[in-house]
Amino acid sequence: MPRCRAVNPLGEMAGEQVCRWLQCCVRLQPGPRKRHKLRQHMLVALAPRPRQALLSQVLALPGVLMDIKCQLVEVLGDGTTRTADLTPGGPLFIDEVFHLYRSLTMAALINLTLLGVVCDVRSPTDRRYLPDVNVTFHRLVDHFRHLVWVTLSGVADGIVLATLGANCHALQYLDVSGSPQVDDEGVSRLLLQGKINLSDLSNLATAPLPPTSPCCATLTFLGVSETETSPASTVLLLRCLHQVTSLGGFINEGSLIEVLEVLQAGGAADWPTSLTKVWEPRILPRQAPLLAAACPALTSLVTEDASVPTVSLLPPLQELTIDLIMRGVSGQLYDMLEARGTTLTHFVLEKNINCPLELTFLMDVAPQLRHLKACLYLGQGCEATNWVTLTSAVVGVTTSKAMVALLTHTPALRHLTVSLEPEPYTETWRDLDDSVLGQVIDGGGLDSLEKLVVTKCGVTFTGLQLLLLHCQHLELVASLIEWPAITQDDIHLLREQIIHNNLCLDLQLQVDAPLKPVS
Repeated sequence: MPRCRAVNPLGEMAGEQVCRWLQCCVRLQPGPRKRHKLRQHMLVALAPRPRQALLSQVLALPGVLMDIKCQLVEVLGDGTTRTADLTPGGPLFIDEVFHLYRSLTMAALINLTLLGVVCDVRSPTDRRYLPDVNVTFHRLVDHFRHLVWVTLSGVADGIVLATLGANCHALQYLDVSGSPQVDDEGVSRLLLQGKINLSDLSNLATAPLPPTSPCCATLTFLGVSETETSPASTVLLLRCLHQVTSLGGFINEGSLIEVLEVLQAGGAADWPTSLTKVWEPRILPRQAPLLAAACPALTSLVTEDASVPTVSLLPPLQELTIDLIMRGVSGQLYDMLEARGTTLTHFVLEKNINCPLELTFLMDVAPQLRHLKACLYLGQGCEATNWVTLTSAVVGVTTSKAMVALLTHTPALRHLTVSLEPEPYTETWRDLDDSVLGQVIDGGGLDSLEKLVVTKCGVTFTGLQLLLLHCQHLELVASLIEWPAITQDDIHLLREQIIHNNLCLDLQLQVDAPLKPVS
């Protein structure tokens, strides 16, 4: 049976009640005078720390309307507010970003250290209105001096970058990925206090740089993927940011290998880099020595199927993500894992449904693995051994027998997203039923499970009750809408039992967000 929900400390309970009261107040759409009166009351009645806690709690909730969030920014925020992070609530619409900027300006949140906004501006209409929206933000960003962690995904532009580079001397993390108004000129204005010719890569790698911006001494992450930048921006930021560990994604219209070749030819002043995580779609065997020399601290690699033979030639990695693009490269994949699997702690195979891995082989060659995403099968006559380190997995298995073998030999598994992906004319999703669940539980599996997401399966109300009785640490079960044998009445009954017994358990019809690896 899942654990009982702990009684919250008195301060948290009071905070929840204040949060509900505030949301009720702003839902009535008070006018400017009433909202100003409410703001003055909150500034006097609550100290800065509980006000910050309330604001952070509301901004992170995905189910709260953006209009209410903006009004609460105006009511609770002032010069003592340090964080305004809306990224946990998901991407915003462009008009919501406009209202947020307006509220941040009205509340004068000029001493922020953390600001997070994600906006999807792929449509031509959104891109047309983005410059007008950013004008509202430009007046505020001039006053920022203490920002350390900034996410402006989709909405940044050159003026914002230039201002952050000049004013924010403690900036460590900056993600402007997906921003259509970020280009090479904008990156140059962020990093440099003067101008430089960005058209010639060879000249850019060797030419003396103007004085750099203050943020260059502190930035360790700069994400510019899916923007209008070119390899020239990557050359420039690797020359200016000697502490940068990640670029946050693939390089636009080029490759990191090409950039590293240009830098190597330019001399040793900016060599090697400090990158620990690299995105590169295609790495040839002859390029492996260059990547190893340029990134001696490399621990994480994101690549595609063409690079599988080359991974064996690189130094041992801890995290590896490969997009197989629905292709079958099983022989090369097995060779690579046999050579480099012992050091892996995170292994992700995207789109590998046409190339499932043999479960027991992976257990043997990657004994230190903590997070896995892949499609698996159990070879005939193979015996599974305990995989004691695996704590999170996103897996598709080809047979229910492989499902039982996996779940009964992973005693530390805490986060699990699983689906049955059978071969044609063998099993179906209905075969993932109560009997399979009973075999897993009888075999000692799922003892440490905290979060479970299962796609379409045949588990019934009886099986779900058995799962709840067995898993003492269970906090989440989803996606119940894809369990046809579970009715709405069953879910309603279970939720009543959860409330009556004060259990710390959430039953979701659809999963709100993909499960994250256990940190």
